Amino acid sequence: MKGLFSKHKKEKTTSPSEAFCSFLEQNARYWCMSNDIILYPHPKRIGKDIHIKIEVKVKNKRYFSPGTYTNGELGEAMSRLYLHLFNKYGRSFFDNAVEHRLLKTEDLYV
Repeated sequence: MKGLFSKHKKEKTTSPSEAFCSFLEQNARYWCMSNDIILYPHPKRIGKDIHIKIEVKVKNKRYFSPGTYTNGELGEAMSRLYLHLFNKYGRSFFDNAVEHRLLKTEDLYV
């Protein structure tokens, strides 16, 4: 009985916010979400395997990733996609901002 109720230490898991490790990736994710560009994972089980497609919602338009990802690949794929969307739409926002020159593109590379 003694071992039945003993306390076990849980393994430390990484939170989704820790998956975006660099300052640039964090800012890209924040900028995308602040500008109604949101990524959603859509898992689908096929037998024992889980295949995940990524839905990209930009304003009211929806796009789906052409490929599928595993759980291990999902965090990196979403991080790359947030960076791609930020590079495509967000850099011009930061570089062309007249009133808010506090944060420029070159400031994001730390």
